[in-house]
Amino acid sequence: MIKMDMRKKLTSLLLVSFALIMGIPGLFVNNINAHATELSQGGKLGKFALYNELITQYEGFSDKTVINVKVLNDFDANSFLLLECYPTGYIIYDNTLTTALELNAEGDSPYINQFANLIYGGPTQYYIMSHHLKNDNVIFSHTVLDETIIADHEKQTALREESSDMSASVKESVLLKQASKVAIGEYHEANASSGWQTTLLSSWSTIANLNTTGYNVNGNCGYVAASLITYYYYKRKGWSGFVPGGVYSNALVQGIQGSRSDSTWGPDLASAMSDWSYSHGANDTILLMPYNKLPGNCMLLPTFADIWSLINQDRPVALLGDMPSAGNHVITIHGAQRYRTVTLGFIYTYSDYYYWAHYGWGTSMNDVKIHDSISNMVKGSAVYY
Repeated sequence: MIKMDMRKKLTSLLLVSFALIMGIPGLFVNNINAHATELSQGGKLGKFALYNELITQYEGFSDKTVINVKVLNDFDANSFLLLECYPTGYIIYDNTLTTALELNAEGDSPYINQFANLIYGGPTQYYIMSHHLKNDNVIFSHTVLDETIIADHEKQTALREESSDMSASVKESVLLKQASKVAIGEYHEANASSGWQTTLLSSWSTIANLNTTGYNVNGNCGYVAASLITYYYYKRKGWSGFVPGGVYSNALVQGIQGSRSDSTWGPDLASAMSDWSYSHGANDTILLMPYNKLPGNCMLLPTFADIWSLINQDRPVALLGDMPSAGNHVITIHGAQRYRTVTLGFIYTYSDYYYWAHYGWGTSMNDVKIHDSISNMVKGSAVYY
């Protein structure tokens, strides 16, 4: 548990920078580098010791050291704080340091070696901003993928509105968390029934360890996610023929996609998974029952409870994005976590919902932990067997 005096010191350190950022009018904030540099210089005076203490509460970060502190903005100029760690890892916080919104202990920061004009649109949406010299268009270049957004005034407005929705969700989550601490006090800490609850796929590392380098091209991320899920069933169930050759490769991605276009949405992706399953599954040789011919399913606007239930049933889930102005991405969920608070011995409340995700981008973003308050950007629909 982080001591309140430490949190107050960290908040004080950031107060001036965030106040400056939030007070600047306009659609986007320039000169972010100045604020990030200010924070980094503060670290040279010993302030980084506070950040290093802060990150130790998270699994996988006990041996990490904070080496960079950067300010991110969404498309609506709302601020977030990025802590980059050595030798690997990063954490993105809300601007009050109340909630870790995105964590990755073993992967590189999506903003590594970048310091200015850093735009964070939520999970998978990592950009550098620059202005076009000939008109008022704004160019956003993705820091990991070969994707660029050229935003005219109309698209800038749409991006701002989508970011505003995410920021409102984050602020609501932070306020509820702070109010809960005031209302409950420290009672729940002494209650053995309170604490983190985690549900993981029975062989979650099967997905987390898969290398998809070079598979995600031209926006076919939905089929990469479908291949991860299909391979999981092959490995977990031992279904011969479900993955021809028994080796995970780009051939599986292309096989599931077939002649379909690269971009997809929930119902189409579920249909592709059904087609693959029905054509590569096998019947029981005695009863002629389709024991591994599974339909692809699509659920629109899934809740955390929906995803928790599916993971608990050992069913990995592909989440399709809901940020059309920036381009939707698809991620694969292999675990979920929530904090259960017990008061008076029988009153149960849940908070701080998280997901573990494989982005399908290679090896660096295979085990990203995402807070539910920013997950609406990737929760347009859920697809699963």
